[in-house]
Amino acid sequence: MVIDEPALIATPADMPGAHAANDPLMTLMIAAAQAHIDGPPGWLGRCLGVQTLEWSGCDWPWPVVLPYPPLIEVLSVHFINPAGVEQTLPVADLTELVDLPDVRGRMGDVRIRYRAGYEEPPASAKAAVILMAMGLASTTEANGGLRAFTVDGAFSRQFNSPEVVARVRTQAVENLLQPLRVYA
Repeated sequence: MVIDEPALIATPADMPGAHAANDPLMTLMIAAAQAHIDGPPGWLGRCLGVQTLEWSGCDWPWPVVLPYPPLIEVLSVHFINPAGVEQTLPVADLTELVDLPDVRGRMGDVRIRYRAGYEEPPASAKAAVILMAMGLASTTEANGGLRAFTVDGAFSRQFNSPEVVARVRTQAVENLLQPLRVYA
């Protein structure tokens, strides 16, 4: 479960184009692109932006491997004992080889809150989010997505094939993120 939403790994200033460095529409496009891949709601199986998550289960995970890496730190550990009383376990006890206390055994009786994500995200992840955000932003442009490619002194070409651009962009994003993907 997401407790604190992920920090964005890109900003409008990272995106090419004529817009302000804090453009709210570009920020929205970045957030939408990142949400598609990042953390529990995303398909990557990994946290990109730093966020606070909570794992819950009916018993202690063993070995203690929390989902959606990379783990930054465990913040708190709570459990319900067999008598039905909530208890707090010192974080160090979770990571050391100690006998963990008995729990009641119902779903949600063990809760581990933790921070996960990258302080400095991989360049490939940032590039993928920017590519996806650019794709979203291109659908809002008044010119309907007409693009021009110019090499000074050599040639200029205009094109408008949203299907081809979308296919190339999707493949680029998948290729950039594949090494980071976690398969459960």
